[in-house]
Amino acid sequence: MLPSINNCIVSGTLTRDSEIRELPGGTMLLTFSIAVNKNYKDNAGEWQQRVAYVDCKMWNGERYAEKAVKGTSVLIVGEIEQERWEREGQKRSKIVLNVRSLKFEIKPKTEDQEQNYTTRSNDNVPF
Repeated sequence: MLPSINNCIVSGTLTRDSEIRELPGGTMLLTFSIAVNKNYKDNAGEWQQRVAYVDCKMWNGERYAEKAVKGTSVLIVGEIEQERWEREGQKRSKIVLNVRSLKFEIKPKTEDQEQNYTTRSNDNVPF
């Protein structure tokens, strides 16, 4: 029997600004959604795009809240989790990505930011 593995690596774009809230006991929860695009050719040879929207949550992710804004590209490592609840007598569930690692795309947006952006130069490489 194969062992269960629940590891997911996803890159996408935030669809809305993140939300941070404090839970009872002081634990902070960061929530956001991303769009993951897949480009493919259809039967006619035309390029198409399919989008999957993924709800994400990150425990103790308050330090990322300021950067996690709509339109930001991110790389996420996490695990798939099914949340379950009951509303008006109906059982409900949804799949979310429980984020363990969150990386933001690094690119300068303005000239001011470009001055602070560090690039590596290979000018001193001897070969």
